[in-house]
Amino acid sequence: MQTLIQFVFLAVFTASLAAQPATPQPPKAPSTSTSSHSSSISVSKTDEDYRIKARFHKSRFNAVKSLLVDELGKDGLTVKGNTYTWSHGSNDFTCKLTSTTLRLYMDYESNSDSFTSHVERIGSQIKYAVSGNDPEEDIKRAEEDVARAKRELEEAKQRLKQKKN
Repeated sequence: MQTLIQFVFLAVFTASLAAQPATPQPPKAPSTSTSSHSSSISVSKTDEDYRIKARFHKSRFNAVKSLLVDELGKDGLTVKGNTYTWSHGSNDFTCKLTSTTLRLYMDYESNSDSFTSHVERIGSQIKYAVSGNDPEEDIKRAEEDVARAKRELEEAKQRLKQKKN
């Protein structure tokens, strides 16, 4: 009899499990063809020299190349395949661009003030060409962050004032 009760209990339990609806799965997001690519840039400025090292996805090559050709011109430019190399003088300025990297070196002492200022301006533009970001969007985002911080500061001041009262 005890075996029969265990069998009936097991049958009812198994049937109740089978009758429960499966946990619903969340809907799948529609597939998109967008992808993100990583990039990195390092700028080093000392009293003696200025250096840029950058890595980027090959899709950013043309944007970086256009910027450099526009800004540095074709004087001192050597092109071998997808490798663009600018040099002025004896190692006082070199800039090497490949399909995924950029290396720039400039010695301050060997170059004019106007040229060093020009190269530093190029350096500030390179980060946008490498990342694909828009400088106007970065400025807008920074302004929004400042506005949010001001609101949070005012809210914190109000809470502090209420606690003192």
